[in-house]
Amino acid sequence: MKKLLFVILCIFGAVDAYAVKMKVSDIYQLAKENKTEELAKVSNINGHDMYKDTALCHAIKDGNVEAYKVLLAHGAKADHACTKKIPEQDYTKFMDKVVASSATKTTGFLGLSKWLWGALGLGVVGTGAVIAASGSGGGDSGTADNTNKCDGYIASCDTGYKVVDTCQSGNTTMVKCEFDDEHYVKQNGTVYEKLNCVNGIQNGNACNCSMGYINDLCDTFDDVNFINISGTVYHKLNCQNGGTQNSDICTCTEGWTGNECDTPVTCGYSTTSCENGYEETGEHCKSGNITYVECQPIQCGAYAHWEGSACVCDNGCENYVYGVGCTPVPLECVHGTQNGTECVCEDGYKGTLCDTMYVLNTGSGNVYGVTDTNYSNAKTTINVENTSSGKTYAIYVNSDNGTATNTDNGTGRITMINTGTGMTYGIYSGYDDNGSKGYNAHTENGELATGIIEGVNYSTGAMTGME
Repeated sequence: MKKLLFVILCIFGAVDAYAVKMKVSDIYQLAKENKTEELAKVSNINGHDMYKDTALCHAIKDGNVEAYKVLLAHGAKADHACTKKIPEQDYTKFMDKVVASSATKTTGFLGLSKWLWGALGLGVVGTGAVIAASGSGGGDSGTADNTNKCDGYIASCDTGYKVVDTCQSGNTTMVKCEFDDEHYVKQNGTVYEKLNCVNGIQNGNACNCSMGYINDLCDTFDDVNFINISGTVYHKLNCQNGGTQNSDICTCTEGWTGNECDTPVTCGYSTTSCENGYEETGEHCKSGNITYVECQPIQCGAYAHWEGSACVCDNGCENYVYGVGCTPVPLECVHGTQNGTECVCEDGYKGTLCDTMYVLNTGSGNVYGVTDTNYSNAKTTINVENTSSGKTYAIYVNSDNGTATNTDNGTGRITMINTGTGMTYGIYSGYDDNGSKGYNAHTENGELATGIIEGVNYSTGAMTGME
């Protein structure tokens, strides 16, 4: 069995009697400057910093082969624990550089893994060489057997793949590949160069843009044809006449309707101002840019109405006031009270002015119209109708010192119709001259008035105007 022998030639500087402990960064700086005398005095050549890295590991990470060699020459450990934190690929490439920089080069060391380098304890001296020998005894030199170490490696990576490791097979460098998803995408088995689609999804060699975005990388918003409302993209609508787009519809201003606010609203009335005698109700309707108003006749007020283009008073009213109306003409309600333009009569009275009393007897008893002790029949008509066998009185006075006067101004009237068998009286006084007196007409100055007592007797009973 062949055995690899490694001979590492080292040149050691004189060791100063006074050892010095230094920071890792200072040790590494001395190595980079190749200050061997100062390094010879360092007592903690394998000391580590807060990240557990030695000066040698810093040299590997920086790719500084010369500093690495200097540190090895001064006792730095090639297999320190910090080397295990370095990625395999980076470590192997660095060690290949170390071998390649040696005075005597041998391809048998290229591509060795990290653990093997550490196991071998590779040391490099300042001007020495790394020597590889093979054989069963100690003898002949030659190329190491690399027959199976590059299994799984290929000559080169296909498009879309990147090199993650290398392996030297003779004079040929073999590579191990993995997909480079940072720069490529694979779709349906086909590899495409990766596109940075900003607002879209890659489809083959092109970007399929999200709605509203354009250009090769979908990085520009098409604000001519689209609109973004609260993070949602919609097709832009041509909202006219001050309308605004709200999601996928136009919100129109007053007076306009339609999908794009291009149609005037239809109003129920079509005048922009009220004619004479009319006023606005407060309702309006805007059609396009024109405002129409609703009109109604001006209210004339109480006891008034429109005639043509003016307000006039109702019958029985006067003194029109605009917006208020008219005042009823005062009525002389004899036996009643005025309410508006009419009289409201007391019980037993009728007529426009409540000036007519009706005395009706249809039974067999007596019926009395007026029985006041003192009664003046001013402006009152008393209608008496007797269809019975009883007595019927228009005015009946039966008390001491009483007076019964038909009228005091000549307009009173008593009318009597007797179709029955009883007595009918216009004015009746049951006393003689020493008692009450019944008069057909009486005034304070004793002058006769023109009061009238009329009677029509169709019966067998008696009728008297005054008794």
